[in-house]
Amino acid sequence: MKLKLALVAAALAFSAGAHAADKRSSVSIFGNIIVPEEGDNIGTVFVSYGYLLTSALEIEGSIGQTFSGGFTNSILNGGVKYYFGAIGKAGGVVPYVKASIGRSTSNNAFSPDSSDYGAGAGVEFAMNESASTFIEGVYQSTKYDTIRVNGFNVGGNTSSQIVMQVGVKLRF
Repeated sequence: MKLKLALVAAALAFSAGAHAADKRSSVSIFGNIIVPEEGDNIGTVFVSYGYLLTSALEIEGSIGQTFSGGFTNSILNGGVKYYFGAIGKAGGVVPYVKASIGRSTSNNAFSPDSSDYGAGAGVEFAMNESASTFIEGVYQSTKYDTIRVNGFNVGGNTSSQIVMQVGVKLRF
């Protein structure tokens, strides 16, 4: 996890000088809390780096950490966003759609790693040309690996959910 954070920090440092004039790069922090009908609440925090390929199309990579009942999962995601409007204008409200794929590793010997994909939509609210907040809803489908625990197969199932996420974004 420390290596992943170091790589993200290096990418941010490298790209900040190269693209500061046109604010094509961004860094975000966002998260969600899931309250299931049974079991422990699940909280997830992400840090992401994005780069605008065009005025409307952004690629994004994120790392995250999920916390639930004393266990954690590390998450690595990549995806794209398409904005329907001009971003980075103070007071602007810009809707977008997004798609992503990811991989999660668990520190719990009884919980398998997983792969996922997601699609969703959100709205970004620009406070000024560099800072914004956002809210999004994402449909996630997760496929769990099958592992052997005490002679029994665990995992191998697929789950789906809709997650609401909120965050802040800085463009540079």
